[in-house]
Amino acid sequence: MNKKREFWNYLKGKNLSDEQIKILWDYSEIIGRDPFIAIENKPAFEKIIDIYEKRNPNYDEGLIQDMREKLGFYNVMEYIPIVTTKEIETYTKAKLIFEGIINEIYLVDKDEEYMYWLLPNKNFRIQNGDEVQILLIREKDGIYYIKEKIENIEETPEGILLKMHHTFNFERKQRREFHRFEIEIDAILGRTIKENNKVFTQWIGGKIQDISPGGIRFCLTEKSKRLPIGTQALIKFELSGKEINEKVEVVNIFEKEDIICFGMKFIDIKEERQRFIYNYINKKLSSLYNQIKGKNEDQENLNIEIENELNKLNIENSKQD
Repeated sequence: MNKKREFWNYLKGKNLSDEQIKILWDYSEIIGRDPFIAIENKPAFEKIIDIYEKRNPNYDEGLIQDMREKLGFYNVMEYIPIVTTKEIETYTKAKLIFEGIINEIYLVDKDEEYMYWLLPNKNFRIQNGDEVQILLIREKDGIYYIKEKIENIEETPEGILLKMHHTFNFERKQRREFHRFEIEIDAILGRTIKENNKVFTQWIGGKIQDISPGGIRFCLTEKSKRLPIGTQALIKFELSGKEINEKVEVVNIFEKEDIICFGMKFIDIKEERQRFIYNYINKKLSSLYNQIKGKNEDQENLNIEIENELNKLNIENSKQD
């Protein structure tokens, strides 16, 4: 069976129409992507759809949204970074920053081309064409800074409705996930070594001391086995009876009296594997502390972090009437 037929049959099994399958196949080829990546990887899918929509301004929005839902791309897990503002969930709260003033806004609607933010402060002066900044914090993911021009303003009983184009271009700052779990399990780390015109994998035994959907802390008793920041390797370990093999990169180093530890982020980890780790951590945490108390503490920490981010921008909150 050739690749195209295999692709077609697979998506037919997911109830996609011939037109939807053709869009994915044709536009994957246009940008030089493997079509199978587009149906397994949401960022790749969104890039392909973005190009399709720009080249076909009269596209059928319902057809695109149906495709996204059938492929399981309609929502993004709360710990997975977003790649486009299309992935921001409706009713999300954020901060609107304009001319040194901050106001709360809420995403009340969105379509394939635009996002619609409600500004409850009816007395705030803003107009079409103004470039604003949106500060968005996703609790278990990161902090996003989005700059976009206002395309249209509409006054409503609830406040001012701001219409803006969707974008892929924004700044993201990583923040540590709340659900990070201390653990102690055996693991081996494999590095690719080139020596005397030969390539082989050198394995180092150690222990993982904490884990999150985004990475691990890998520790060694042999300080001579130092790994520079930026080192990429393969980590192997077992979690809840399942063997995990993932690519990692060293992002920081911690030295103690008798051990050396490396903070490592996962590279190209699939969403289903992150979900498995996330669910494992949640199950463990549920037996360790009261969930309600934990949520209250998380919210308090989040409020502090929001204030810190706003202070860095050296601007003041506008007073609500």
